[in-house]
Amino acid sequence: MKAFKRSMIQTSQLIKTKVKGSGTEDDEYEYMASSIEKLAKNSEQIGKYGGQLIDNFHSFTSTLKFMGKAFEEIYLITEDQPPEEVQQLLKISEELDEVAVRPFQENLRSGFIDQAQEFSNLFAPMKDKHAQRKKIQLEYDYYKDKVKTLVEKSKATPNSELPRMKEKMASYEEQYETITTSNKNDMRDMMDRRPGSLDPMLRLLMTEILQYSKKMGEVVQRINTSTGGDSSNKPNPFKRRDSGNALNSAMSNVSVSSRPPTVPPPVRAVVPPQYQGQWFYLDEAVQQQGPNTFQELAQMLKRGQINSETHIFGGNLQDWTKICDNADVQRTLQSL
Repeated sequence: MKAFKRSMIQTSQLIKTKVKGSGTEDDEYEYMASSIEKLAKNSEQIGKYGGQLIDNFHSFTSTLKFMGKAFEEIYLITEDQPPEEVQQLLKISEELDEVAVRPFQENLRSGFIDQAQEFSNLFAPMKDKHAQRKKIQLEYDYYKDKVKTLVEKSKATPNSELPRMKEKMASYEEQYETITTSNKNDMRDMMDRRPGSLDPMLRLLMTEILQYSKKMGEVVQRINTSTGGDSSNKPNPFKRRDSGNALNSAMSNVSVSSRPPTVPPPVRAVVPPQYQGQWFYLDEAVQQQGPNTFQELAQMLKRGQINSETHIFGGNLQDWTKICDNADVQRTLQSL
């Protein structure tokens, strides 16, 4: 806002009204109108992107569900029973949609999207006001050119139309100056209202993203715990099949250890019991990362991948917490 006003003052120091050819132009007005147009365009984009965000969050859980179903079908065709991870995937997609995605969507629709529309609507009246001013400007320029032509002709021969044309020009000139001043004041008011309209939207968006990340971590941790955690030591189900089948024979050669574990390896004994288990953290883009062990978080802290301002969640923590806000966690991480 300060930068905008500073630029506006600099612009107003120019010749505010000048003639280029036969058209009247106001540099200050054009600069302000251009700035408002950019604000209007970006405010529309915020609402548009908010809608896309709602759709994309739903697409995430839907895709997880479809993927889980596809895995399930393949295993049912080739095996007696799908492995535990398939049910984990389906449960995660179902619970995540219920406890994280739907609340995120509802809150954004009722809060963020509505506020974005209200913010965008602030600029809608200016479109009609600009058009009205342009119409008056064209009339003013028309009669101004007419008067100029008649003045030249009247030097040789008096013209009875000249007084009437001057009267018309004066009338439109007054209207032009009035609507220009009025529109400028309206645009300044719009700029003054901007912070109060935009800031709550941004805070709401960040709150919902953090809440979603928290719920996602809780769902994954709960389902993983309830289903027994690491299944990397389970026998390969394909080895039960007849090795005479080429497909099954080829797949039976796949090492179980090549499958990514569903949970991290056991932590060292030096880690206190309350900090054992899975841990998650939010990166610089406020995206959830993990799961990690507490020992791995300690190594990341030493390498500078995370810092004392990083939000973490896991162990005995009840909510997302900055490392620096929990003295015991910070001290333990630094000691490992």
